Amino acid sequence: MLLVSTSALVSPAVPVAAQPAGGGGGLLIWPDGNAFTTFGPNAVVSIGVAQIDFIGFGQCPDGIDDMIQPAADVYIMPSGGVPDIGGRLFDVRGSIHTIVGNPVVDEVIGTTAPGGTLAPGKYAVV
Repeated sequence: MLLVSTSALVSPAVPVAAQPAGGGGGLLIWPDGNAFTTFGPNAVVSIGVAQIDFIGFGQCPDGIDDMIQPAADVYIMPSGGVPDIGGRLFDVRGSIHTIVGNPVVDEVIGTTAPGGTLAPGKYAVV
């Protein structure tokens, strides 16, 4: 069983601004509206609804400004392993999932084992 936790990013009642390592913001809500959610074997892991902040016009000093549509990299990290703002992010799958556009609805970010790459465990999505 895979338990995905985004308690630092999501509240089921009140959306909380995400604070990824780059200092941007956003919103992420699981399909069931909870702060924690569980996925079984061979399950598709998807974000129910998300909002990506547009950072453009020279406002992104450490990266590339958004142009027409906002874009964000999504990382699946071990729970408790999310670094402080400015820290290095990594994805347990070895690849980064980039999302482009707003709003984000039913965005697939992974698949659980044995058919997918996410092993059983507790994760945070940043």
